[in-house]
Amino acid sequence: MIKIITGASLFQAAKNTIKNLPPDNTYIVVPDRATLVMEELVFDLLDLKCSFNLNVVGLSTLALRGFQTTKKPLSEMQAVLYVKKAVDNLQGKLKYFQSGNVSFCKQIYKFISQFKSSSLKPQDVVCKSERLNLKNKFEDLKMVYEEFEKLTQESLDPSEVLENFAEQIPLNEEMLNSHFVFIGFDSFTSKHYFVIEQIAKYCRSLTVALAKPLCVSNAYIYETDVEEKLKKIAKSCKIEIQIESPSCCLTPSAKAIAENLFAKQQKYIENAKISIKEADIPKSEAEFVAKTICYQVYKGKRYKDFAVACSDLKLYAKELEIEFEKNKIPYYIDLSVNASQTYCALFFQKMISFAFKKFRKSDLLFLINSPFFDFDRELISNVAQYYNSNNENFYSRDFGELKELVKAISSNFFDGASQCVSFLEKNILKLNKLNLDAKNLSFELQMPDILAELLDAIQSTCNFSTLKEFISAVNIGLETKEVSALPSYYDQVFIGDATASYFGDVDTLFVVGANAGLLPKYDNEASFLTDEEIENAKLKYKVEPTIKMINRRNRFKLFSLLTQFKSNLILSYSNADQEGKPLAKSIILNMLMKIFSINESDIIKNIIFPDDTDFQKLLFAVGRSVSDTQQLLFSKKAHYFAPELLSALKISEESMHLNRDISCAKELKLGAEVKPTEVEKFYDCPFKVYCENVLKLVPIMHPEFTPAEIGSIIHEIIADYGKIYKYKKLGNSETDKFLASEIAKCFKDRILDDRDLLQKRLTKDVKKILQNIEIESENSSFKLWLVEEKLDGKVGNKNFTGRVDRVDRNGDVFRVIDYKTGKITSNLTNDLKYGKKLQLLAYAKLLQDKTGLKCGGVYYFDVKIGYKAKQKAQLVGISVQSPEDATNDKSKSSFVTDDDMQKFIKEAENLLLQGTDYIASGKFAPYPTKSSCEYCPYLPVCLYDFLRGSRRV
Repeated sequence: MIKIITGASLFQAAKNTIKNLPPDNTYIVVPDRATLVMEELVFDLLDLKCSFNLNVVGLSTLALRGFQTTKKPLSEMQAVLYVKKAVDNLQGKLKYFQSGNVSFCKQIYKFISQFKSSSLKPQDVVCKSERLNLKNKFEDLKMVYEEFEKLTQESLDPSEVLENFAEQIPLNEEMLNSHFVFIGFDSFTSKHYFVIEQIAKYCRSLTVALAKPLCVSNAYIYETDVEEKLKKIAKSCKIEIQIESPSCCLTPSAKAIAENLFAKQQKYIENAKISIKEADIPKSEAEFVAKTICYQVYKGKRYKDFAVACSDLKLYAKELEIEFEKNKIPYYIDLSVNASQTYCALFFQKMISFAFKKFRKSDLLFLINSPFFDFDRELISNVAQYYNSNNENFYSRDFGELKELVKAISSNFFDGASQCVSFLEKNILKLNKLNLDAKNLSFELQMPDILAELLDAIQSTCNFSTLKEFISAVNIGLETKEVSALPSYYDQVFIGDATASYFGDVDTLFVVGANAGLLPKYDNEASFLTDEEIENAKLKYKVEPTIKMINRRNRFKLFSLLTQFKSNLILSYSNADQEGKPLAKSIILNMLMKIFSINESDIIKNIIFPDDTDFQKLLFAVGRSVSDTQQLLFSKKAHYFAPELLSALKISEESMHLNRDISCAKELKLGAEVKPTEVEKFYDCPFKVYCENVLKLVPIMHPEFTPAEIGSIIHEIIADYGKIYKYKKLGNSETDKFLASEIAKCFKDRILDDRDLLQKRLTKDVKKILQNIEIESENSSFKLWLVEEKLDGKVGNKNFTGRVDRVDRNGDVFRVIDYKTGKITSNLTNDLKYGKKLQLLAYAKLLQDKTGLKCGGVYYFDVKIGYKAKQKAQLVGISVQSPEDATNDKSKSSFVTDDDMQKFIKEAENLLLQGTDYIASGKFAPYPTKSSCEYCPYLPVCLYDFLRGSRRV
């Protein structure tokens, strides 16, 4: 007998079906990724103490359980490697496809799987269209499919495993005496129907849970093909079929959505348990969700009472992860990771690379710092500072197990790689030193088995003879494998994809990212074969699922999800993405607003920080974030809430010391005098000043020159050239002689592998720079006045000290020039507002006060290496010029009046004094711009996270 049990959604149908499960020997068959959700639902609904007579299994797992054949099942990893081999074997024969990368091989396998599940054999893949390109595509696909079949004739792919399982059902006594219940499926392939037919014919009973509409108005969004095909199976096998439709048990709000969403004519209800929030960007949505959960948990809820459905899980996962960690909320994100992104995979790849790619220093540093080895800090420090990597140096040192593994890989890369996997398996628990969270640790613990599986797959599929082929196979295998983790806690918030994840019973459901184009999410036809092309090919059998069909099912999954809450449904959308691009709200929101009579004015805007005059609203605003709590507690407005707030959040004042002022700043006399470069550095990031002046940290010396050191060399050469020759034009021989002496002096204490090459390059580039300075000096009406001059004086009530690169003078007007080896801003006046570009204007201020002369301009002079000499020098900065003068000036400058220049100088003076006051008070919390972190040597100490807006501690 076949029994169909219905519900208004897939989840309601599942609940109705579970309440009526047969009492013994039952297999509950669910989609592979839904087993945990359905197991929990079974225990909750049936109040079970054990489930010995119930088996909740995925269909592929069930098929393998009844597997009876000498052939081995084909893993996806093996399949993609076989596709790669098939494509390689057909090189020169393929007319349309040329690529053989990982993405291409995965897509090819996807289509081969679709062909197989649609009963299309290689000889059936014949295009009947007249379009030449389309014919070539299908001809190539047919050839790859044929070659793939030849290569895999000793294995069975998933569709063949299902077919084999179906054939074994009449012969398997356990299966014959079992009841089968299919729950959570929105569609079946032809192979699935073969299994279902065999179960219906030979086993004790078959029950299928299906979604069925509550009313006619939106019935068109439901799939009907499963019910129709089950009726056909029952008729052809002469089996009785029953359909049970229990009464709806949805809450009034959820029932209103089930009856009216997507309906042509809608009924309206009031007092709904749904709300819509508007945010500025996705980060604000995540912050709102985290703080709402914190507040509700404070009022008595459990974390498991909440679930978050994301329109785009990859987009929102990171934002939610940051906010949940910040607010100490336990969570599980239903997002698998690619095996290639794990630490163990990187270690494995580095080991192979290190053994063959000339012993790169970066690889060696990564490996000796790995938790898998126990090298002392002195050895690591010596390698970091002085080590010139090559085979001889490596083998002459005592690197223990690392050296043995390298030797093994170098002599036989496959056997050596196997030894490396065994080494990882033996030492895997040492990863605890990395302090990974439970989910990421779960990923890593699976990697030794995955790497062993990868090597087996490579050995069975590839006839590799070179390291390049082996590495290519390793990369393809790792890119193909997805790694998932089990939830770590019972009481935690579930975060999933609105159309791809399986949600359980939930009290409050958040739906984030309810924007047009994202909710519902539609797959596009980005693959090399579109629905239209498949249709035009007119193949023997229909290829399913089509993109159109997937999108229709995604819409229905979203529809089902929006009915899956007990108490509250909270939807949110953003007005802009993270880059500021405007976004519109989803059409789904417009439908819900009509159903529940929600006006635009009822949408809650500015969702993050309500008015903080009420304690409960204040509690909602801060969540459990220590940094947000601290910010509010130290403000005068909220200080009277301090004891109550700290008590409610269980945070001690002692635990909030991270961003307090450094009391020793005044004792060290920091900020006592004005040093323009130091103040600029402070505005760039206060933590740099702290590292240099309080912690007295010294950056690691590298054998090679860093960009900053190259810049210092160029500055020193230009300064000496100005002092000795006053930037006058020299002959080639004299310039060469000068440069040879200067560069030799800079390289005196450095031992470099490519010393000669670097010296030649630097000589060539600096010579062009000097020529450029000569041209600019010769053509300018300003003449050299000061070179590398130390300037002392007063700014406000503080002593000033600094050193100016160059000052030129024309009558009673001077200009200040700074040689710049790094990136030059194109808008100096804008950067001035943020305290970034102060020193030029500071020097101008001091020179005006001391000499009585007027500043006619402040400029950066581009002296980056690697550029061509120009006929006219390009100065970038601010010029005091008349419009007539400006037309003759070739510099990249902002032209301002004399009054404006004086305003800028005054603004710089105020910023200098304000900055030194901050330094003196010890305000050294990290607050960088993104560019300031790019070459910062203190990143390992700082651990600043831009998305959190604080240090990762």
